[in-house]
Amino acid sequence: MAVALVLLVSGTARSQEGFESAEILFTRAVLAYDEGNYADAARDLLKAHDFDPGHIDVIYYLGLTFNAQGEFQQAARYLSRGIQLQPKNTDLRYEFGIALYGQNRFDDALKELLAIYQVEPQKDNLGYYIGLCYYQKKDYETALGYFRKNISTNVKMRQVNQYSLGLALQGLGRETEAIEELTEAIKIEPAAPI
Repeated sequence: MAVALVLLVSGTARSQEGFESAEILFTRAVLAYDEGNYADAARDLLKAHDFDPGHIDVIYYLGLTFNAQGEFQQAARYLSRGIQLQPKNTDLRYEFGIALYGQNRFDDALKELLAIYQVEPQKDNLGYYIGLCYYQKKDYETALGYFRKNISTNVKMRQVNQYSLGLALQGLGRETEAIEELTEAIKIEPAAPI
């Protein structure tokens, strides 16, 4: 009995230590991510994940970080695990949709993103990513509709969405409207590379 109690206390202490280590690494990783140091963020997140594989915030940030680096298969791998743990988590599903888009799996990405749209149509940049999927499938009319409905709190993303809207109009052969939208895109942030 005493041996079992010692093992239980020892296991609990290690578990608590692992949780605390995961939290420290996670906090450090979020700071690195916010500063654009994605390699550092990924390193700390992977260590945190080793300590606590079910930590949903770590999984989410692994998805964000790998998506930001263009490592879409890695992002999808972690995000799909997170979705198994929390199937209704729209933030995980959104990032998973982006990871699928990054792998040119447009139909799969649309399935995820449109499901989110049904419950959260006002989600930041959701219309943009749905529009991109339809644009890649050359369904310019549907893409146009989603680009027009997009909501973004980020100036850069508003500009990219406006630019994509112009490209969709161009794809539809509506050149005059396309030029107007592309001109508006430039006005949003004139110094941007667009």
